[in-house]
Amino acid sequence: MILLERQTSETQKMLEALVQRLPISHSKYTIYCEHLRRLQAGFAGEQFVDAKWLELDLPFPHYFLHDFQTMNDFGSTHQMDTVFLCPHFLLILEIKNITGKLSYDASFAQLTRTTADDTVEGMTDPFLQLKRSEL
Repeated sequence: MILLERQTSETQKMLEALVQRLPISHSKYTIYCEHLRRLQAGFAGEQFVDAKWLELDLPFPHYFLHDFQTMNDFGSTHQMDTVFLCPHFLLILEIKNITGKLSYDASFAQLTRTTADDTVEGMTDPFLQLKRSEL
C-alpha cells in the first residue's frame, strides 16, 4: 500500500515552465535545460523502481512512503526517495538513474561516470550524501 505518493518536485515544475518561456538564445537556457533533463531522468528512474516494487507479491503487509521528508532537531530537512515499511524491517532507498559506466574511488571519495563516447565526468560522492542525511 502506498501511503505517500511520489510527486514531481516543485523545482522540476518551475524549470519546465521557465524553459518553455525562455528564448533559446538566453545565456542560461542550456544550463536550465541540463538541470531539467537531470531532474526528469531522476524522476523517471524513481518511477521505474516504483513499478518494479508493484510487481512483487509480498506475503506480508507492507507500505511505501515516496519522497518522504523529515526534519532533525537542528531544523535541517532530509528527503528519502522511498521508505519501505514492513513488520520485519524498514528499508530506505536512494534511487539514482545514471547512464554509463560508474566507478568509485574510495581513497579520493570520487564517483565518476564514463559515457559511451568515453567522456569522463566527476559526480557527487553518494556516501557523503548519505552522511549528510544521518539523523
